[in-house]
Amino acid sequence: MGIEMHDPAIERAIEWHVKLSDGGGDTWEAFADWIAEDPRHAEAYDRVEALDDRIEPLLASLDEGQAANDTQGGPAPRRGFMLWAGGALAASIVAVLALMPPANSQRYEIATAAGERRQIQVDEGTDIALNGATKIILNRDDPRAAALIEGQALFRVRHDDSRPFVLEIGEVRVVDLGTIFDVVREDGQIRIAVSEGKVEYRGPGKTVALDAGQSLVAEAAGDVQVYDTPIEAVGAWQHRRYLYSGAPLSRVAADLSRALGVPIRVAPALAKRPFSGNLQINGTGDEELRRLAIALDVTLEPSGQGWVMGSSRRAHD
Repeated sequence: MGIEMHDPAIERAIEWHVKLSDGGGDTWEAFADWIAEDPRHAEAYDRVEALDDRIEPLLASLDEGQAANDTQGGPAPRRGFMLWAGGALAASIVAVLALMPPANSQRYEIATAAGERRQIQVDEGTDIALNGATKIILNRDDPRAAALIEGQALFRVRHDDSRPFVLEIGEVRVVDLGTIFDVVREDGQIRIAVSEGKVEYRGPGKTVALDAGQSLVAEAAGDVQVYDTPIEAVGAWQHRRYLYSGAPLSRVAADLSRALGVPIRVAPALAKRPFSGNLQINGTGDEELRRLAIALDVTLEPSGQGWVMGSSRRAHD
């Protein structure tokens, strides 16, 4: 499924490209709504965005022309010439696009911000839940394939012996064998947990089958470990619950960052300290962070745009 160069989606994508250059929160929300309306919108915008280096000189030349004709003597804001100066900008960019072969236009990206969650149905009986700060690539021509770039996602897959669902994670392939499974990719580490059915982990030089109630941790260095995992813990983040059994605080902090939408880092001396227990997230803001700090027996102190997790006084007693 492609787009025609004179498709209204292209011209609208050009308009969004200009708007977003100085748009506020409302503009970005409206843009997200437009992207969600039709998969062709993301394809059109990706093609325009790929030409950013060529578009900027066009914007600059129009900006100069607008300023020269400004009777007030001051430079006109970019939003002022966004009515396309008689269509010249749109025509120029469409001309450039027409000379470029489309990229792999059937692959498209879906991303969530920290603190955001999203549900996607990619095929009948197959859906993907994205946690915050997650990026995934899907294929319109092949709903049985996906690639996790970063973050965390829960996959509920309709099994098909003739066409298994395959998830790419860098050089790793995760193949479903009739499955519900959760995957995290962060800091060079891959974690997979299975709550139903079976998956097969296929990494460089190593293949591991995982059954329901098992999880796997693969390190960047190539080490792969398999553990038992409570089935109820798999995907519990959808209900804002996190169940841990000896997880390092660095992982807990990463989970909380995704869930709450605020960066949380751990003091180096505390990063590997294990935590076991249940965390239920009931809200957001400073009060919720204070409550979680007590549950974790740590301190959470503001630092820049985020928070730092440190040792509590009790830990020193």
